[in-house]
Amino acid sequence: MIGDIEKASHQVRIQPEFRNVTRFLWVRDIDKEPVGDNLVIYRFTRLPFGVACSPFLLSVTIEAYLEVDPDELNEKVQRCLYVDNVVIPLDGKEELSDLHPRLKHKFKKMHMNLREFLCNDPEVMAKIPEEDKAASTSSKLLGHVWDSVDDTFGIKIATPPKGIPTKREVVAFHAQTYDPTGLLAPIVVQTKLLIRKLWEKKVPWTRKIPEVLHPLWNEIASGFKDRVFKIPRRLFKDYDKTGVKLILFSDATKDNYAVTAYLRVKALNGEFESKLIYSKSRIRPCHSNFSIPQMELLGLECAVNAAINLVGELGINIEQVVFFTDSTCVLHWVHKKVGNHIGLRWAANRVAKVRKGLQRLSELQLDPRVRYVRTDQNPADIASRGAILAVLRDLTMWHNGPIFLHLPEDQWPKWLEDIPDNPREFHILLVGASMMTTDTEETKVEKEEKLEESGQTKSSTIVPYDRTNSLRKLTSVVRYGLQFVLNIVKKRNARFPEKKVSFGGYTMRQFQLAADDNDEITKRRIARTFIISDHYKDAEETLQVTPPQQFQPQLGADGLYRHNRPFIKSTNPSIGSEMKHPIILIDKHPLARMLVYEIHESLLHQGIKQVVYEVQKRYWIKNIGRLVRKVRASCTRCQKLHARPFKYPYADALPSVRCQIVVPFSCVGLDLFGPLYHKSKYGEGKVWVLIVTCMVTRGVHLEIMPDNTTVSFITSLGRVFARRGVPQYILSDNAPTFKLGYDMMNTDLKTLVNQSASLTSYLAEKEIEVKLITPFSPWKGAVYERLIAIAKNMIFKVIGTNRVSLLDLESLLIEVEGIMNNRPITPNQQHLVDSEAVRPIDFLLPNARLSLPIDREGVVSVIRKGATEQLTRKLMEGTNALKEKLWNRFSEEYLNFLRESVNRKAAHSRITPAVGQVVLVVTNLVKRYKWPLGRIEELLYSSEGKVQSVRVKVGKNVVEKSVSHLIPLEVPADSDRETSPIVDASRNMESSDKDQPVPTAKNQAQKSRRTRPYLHRKAKEPANHAVLAVRPDRTSEGSSELRFRSPQCCERNGKAFPFPT
Repeated sequence: MIGDIEKASHQVRIQPEFRNVTRFLWVRDIDKEPVGDNLVIYRFTRLPFGVACSPFLLSVTIEAYLEVDPDELNEKVQRCLYVDNVVIPLDGKEELSDLHPRLKHKFKKMHMNLREFLCNDPEVMAKIPEEDKAASTSSKLLGHVWDSVDDTFGIKIATPPKGIPTKREVVAFHAQTYDPTGLLAPIVVQTKLLIRKLWEKKVPWTRKIPEVLHPLWNEIASGFKDRVFKIPRRLFKDYDKTGVKLILFSDATKDNYAVTAYLRVKALNGEFESKLIYSKSRIRPCHSNFSIPQMELLGLECAVNAAINLVGELGINIEQVVFFTDSTCVLHWVHKKVGNHIGLRWAANRVAKVRKGLQRLSELQLDPRVRYVRTDQNPADIASRGAILAVLRDLTMWHNGPIFLHLPEDQWPKWLEDIPDNPREFHILLVGASMMTTDTEETKVEKEEKLEESGQTKSSTIVPYDRTNSLRKLTSVVRYGLQFVLNIVKKRNARFPEKKVSFGGYTMRQFQLAADDNDEITKRRIARTFIISDHYKDAEETLQVTPPQQFQPQLGADGLYRHNRPFIKSTNPSIGSEMKHPIILIDKHPLARMLVYEIHESLLHQGIKQVVYEVQKRYWIKNIGRLVRKVRASCTRCQKLHARPFKYPYADALPSVRCQIVVPFSCVGLDLFGPLYHKSKYGEGKVWVLIVTCMVTRGVHLEIMPDNTTVSFITSLGRVFARRGVPQYILSDNAPTFKLGYDMMNTDLKTLVNQSASLTSYLAEKEIEVKLITPFSPWKGAVYERLIAIAKNMIFKVIGTNRVSLLDLESLLIEVEGIMNNRPITPNQQHLVDSEAVRPIDFLLPNARLSLPIDREGVVSVIRKGATEQLTRKLMEGTNALKEKLWNRFSEEYLNFLRESVNRKAAHSRITPAVGQVVLVVTNLVKRYKWPLGRIEELLYSSEGKVQSVRVKVGKNVVEKSVSHLIPLEVPADSDRETSPIVDASRNMESSDKDQPVPTAKNQAQKSRRTRPYLHRKAKEPANHAVLAVRPDRTSEGSSELRFRSPQCCERNGKAFPFPT
C-alpha cells in the first residue's frame, strides 16, 4: 500500500526565530521600478517546497512526531518513507485491510493529510473511501510507474533524438533513462562509450557528433525501440524463504567494468531461487591506460562496496555474502600478497580497500568469500559488454543468475582451500579443476574470419611490405622509389623552368636536400623514416590498429610517434635522446617483425633478452618479448641450434608377432655385442656374441662369433638354425653385416628350395621375413637390447678385468644363457596353492625339472611288464599335456601381467612431418652446427598408420631416419600445424578446374614454403610510369606544389601495383 502526503513541505511550520532565513522580496506593482515602497519584505511561515533542505526538514519533522507518539507502526513508516511518499509492504492481507485507517490517523496527528492510497489488493481498495483513493490504478513511485493491477514496475526507456544529435542531446538522451538499481544497465553501455569518445575528441556541446561515430550512434538508436520495460515488483512468489544469501558477480572489459547482485533463497520444498536486485556498470575514465586485470580489480572493489550498501538497505537477515569473478589474477591478488613491484602499487592499494570491505562484512558475521566463475556463467559479463533491450528481455541468466545458483552449493564452482603462492600455479590449478574455458582453435579461426569480413580494407600504401622479409631490402626499394620521384620532378622542372613545382611533404623535401648533398646515408635514413611513418596508416587501414594509447604517443614533425620514457630528465651521457624518446611501432605490423629480425641478425643471433634490450634503445613495441620469440623461432640459423625434433609416435600395443602362439624361436630378434677378450696361445684374442631372443617366449640363445664379418654371421646363424629351427620372422639392426647376410641367406634359400624338393621338409617354403629397424633408433629393438644389457652385466661381473680361456668363456656364456632362460616371465609363486612361474626354459624343454603324471604303478613296474609301447605313449601324453597347460598359462598369465608401455615425454616440435619439408638431420658424434640438411622424400607408415620414420634426401643419397632424429627448420602457418601431412590439392581449386591435373603433395609442400608472391615475368619488362598528380595551386610565382596521393601508380595485366617494386 502506498500513500501521498498532501502539500507535505507546507505542513511544516517554521519557528519565529528562524523565519528570517526565508525572507524574500515582493514587488507590489510590476509596472513600476522595484525601489522604495514598491518593494515589500515577506517571510515564510511554512517550509517552502523548493528549498534544498526541505526534504530533510520534512523527514525530521515526521520522525519527531513519531517519537512523541510510540506505536508498532512507527518503525515501518520510518523505513518506508520516501520524502512525501509512504510505501508499506506487508506479507498478509489481514494486516493490509486495517492499514489505511491507522495510517490516516497517524498522519492526522502530525497535522498532515495522507491521501491517494493505492493497493494491489482489490478487496482492500474497496474499503478505502473515494476521497482517499488514487485517481488511477497506476502511480509514480520512486521514479518508476507502479501498476497495482499487474503489480509491476515500469521503467521508462528514453527516446533517441532524430537524425544526428549534438553532444548535449546525446548526454540528455542518456540521462532520460532513470534506472537507479541498474536493472537495465546493459542497454546504456554503448551510450556511455559514445559519450567518452566525444570527450576524448573534445567535441563541443553544441556540435553534432563526428562522422566517424555515426555507425555507433545508429547502432545505439536502433536498440531503443520500446518505451517501457516492465519488471515484477515481487522477487519471489511467497515469503516463506530461508537461507538468504547475497551473491555478487563482477566482470570487466577493456572499456567497462560491471557488478550484478542477486538474492538467493531456499524454499520450504528445498528448491533454490535467485533474482536480480542490483546492477552497476562503470566506464573506463578518459586518458587512462588500465589493463584488464586492473579493470577486473575495480569491478571487484565496486562489488564489495555494493554489498556493504545492500546489506544495510535491504533490512533482511542475510546469512552469507559471496563474490564471484572470472579473473584468476584478481583472485590471487585478493587471497595472496600483491607483489612489491612499483607497477603493482596501484593494485596493492585497491586490494587493501577490497580486504577492508571484506573485513567489514566479516564483522557483520556474513562470512564473505571471493570465488571463481567461468566467463560464460558470469552475468556481469552482460553488463560489461552491453546488450540491446530486445535481447536483454529474454536473457534468463541476467534476470535469474547462472544455473548453478539454483543448485546446492556442492555443485557450484569448486572452492579452493589451499591457494599456491605462484600465480602461474594458481592459474594451472584452476584449469586442472575444469573451472576455466579457453577458446579452441576453431573458435579462434572463426573470430579471425569474422574480423576479416567485418572491418579489414585493402591497404593504400606504396611500401611493399609483403614483397620482402628484409628491412634492408625494403629500405632500398623505398629509396629507389623516392629517387625515381625526385628524378621525374627534376626533369619536369628542367622542361618547364617558368613553372617549377616543389615538394610539399616533409619526406620529399628532406630527401631532396640529401640528394643535393649527395649523402647516401641520409637518403637511407629518410627512406626508413618514411617506412615507419607509413606503417601507422597501413596498420590502421588493414589491421584497424593505432599506436597504443597506453604509451601516450606524441607525433613529431617527421611523422613518427614517440614514447616518453620515465628517465627523460636524466643527464646521464650514456642515455641518449633516442633511448629517452623511442619510436613506437605497431607490433602486429610486418614492419615490426622485419626490424626485430634485422637487430637479431646484427647481434649475431643472440638470445631474447639481448634483442629486446637492443630494440628498446631506439624503438618501443608492445609485446616485444612475444615478437622476439616469434622472430627467433622463424630464424633458420637459430633453428639449427635450438629447434626440437618431430614428435615420435610410439606404438600403443604390442605387434602381432609377439602375441601369437607359435613354436619357440619362430619370431626372433637378433643383435651382436662384443668384443669379449680371452687368453690364447698367441696372446690375447677377442670374440663377438650373437644373441637371438624369441619374441614370444622371451627365450635366449647365445652364439660365439670369431669376428663380426658377414661370413662369421652366416655361419653362426646356421648353427642357431640347426639347434633352434629356422625362424619365420627376424627383427634386427641395420648393420651392414646383417643386411648382407640376410640377402645371401634368402637368395640361397630360394635356390635350394627350387632345386631340391626334399629340403622343403626342413626349410620354409618361402623366404625368411626380415625387418630392419630404422638406423640409429635402438629403442625399436628394445626387445633384445634389454637382454644384451642383462647378459653383459652377468659376464663382466664374473670375469671383471681378468682374461679367461676361450673354453671358459664359452662355458660362461652357456651358463648365462641357462640363467636367462630360467628367469620367470610370470609372477612368482607366493602361496602353496599358486601355480609355479612360467619360464622360457619351459617352452624349450617341457620335461626339464617337471615330473611325469603320478600313477599307482610307477615307471619301473611298467618296464618290468615289458610294455614298452605303453610307457612311450604315457610319456607322450604327459608331455603333450604339459605343453598345452604351459601355453594356456602363457595366454592367461604372461599377457595379462604385461605392463603398459610408458613413453617418456620429451621436448618436441609441434610440426608434423610432411613431404618436401627441409629438416636438420641429427648426426651422432658431430657438432650440431655441422649437421647436414635434408629434404623429406617419402613418409613411411607403421602398421598402425603412424609416421615413425621417413626417407630423407641428404646430398645425393636417400637414407631412412626416425622422425625423432629430424628437426624441422621451416615454420608453417598456424593453420598447418598439427594437421595431416597430406594436403588435399584440390581444395583451393575452382569447380571449373576439375579437369586440370592435381599437383602432387611434394610440389604442394614446396609451394607452401614460399610466403612472398612471385613476380610476374612481365615485371622484368619496361613498365609505363604513371602520370604524377600535380596540384594546380601555386605557392609562389613560377612554381607550384607537388603532392602524391594514391600509391597505385602502375598497372600490370589489369592490376594496379606500387611503383617502387
